[in-house]
Amino acid sequence: MNRLFKNVIIISLSWIGIYKLALNNFAGLNSDKPWTNIHLVFVPSYLFLFGIFQWDSLDFNKIDLWSVVILVGYCLSTGFSEELLFRGLINSLLLQKFFNLKNGVIKCILASSFAFGLVHLFKFDKGVVGELTQVIYAFFYGVFYGAILLRTNKIIPIAIIHGLNNFVFQFDLLSTETTEAVIESQGLVSQLTGAMFTTLLTLPLFIVGLYHLRIIEREKQKTNLI
Repeated sequence: MNRLFKNVIIISLSWIGIYKLALNNFAGLNSDKPWTNIHLVFVPSYLFLFGIFQWDSLDFNKIDLWSVVILVGYCLSTGFSEELLFRGLINSLLLQKFFNLKNGVIKCILASSFAFGLVHLFKFDKGVVGELTQVIYAFFYGVFYGAILLRTNKIIPIAIIHGLNNFVFQFDLLSTETTEAVIESQGLVSQLTGAMFTTLLTLPLFIVGLYHLRIIEREKQKTNLI
């Protein structure tokens, strides 16, 4: 519950900051802009399916409904807090200042995504290999979410997808050992194999994100020429 409370604080402060600094246009909180390219929000669906397939080995008898409700609330609040802070506030601040520079959009998204990746080092409960892997795939997610935000004009659907993705991959923690115990039981080869697989699994998001960032840059150049 303490983590949930912290997320609510981050959500509130980020929301206030976005509107106080007039960043709602870049942040996907402008009600006057339509929700476009809706299909792009569902690109991470393949990860949902992969995560759910892993549930077949879980002991559902050890999972109570209240724990599931708490996990859903926590994961959704994490999705909203991270999206509003990194894509809504930090990325929008960068775009407001550097949008019109050559490749300004790409540079801003990459910078905020790198910061998003580094933040995932703070807890450091997955071992060295696990933490470095998390930085990489968080960076991939950041590039994807940042690009899709600019292509869809709406941050709330992205925050929901982000939260649901977290839920799918954290659900197994309700019936298994702690993360630290699981890591300690794995050998280095197993950890490296898992890290490589996770990186390859999320790599398509990075590629899709870069592709749409290039589209945004081309559209920006065409607009500047008119």
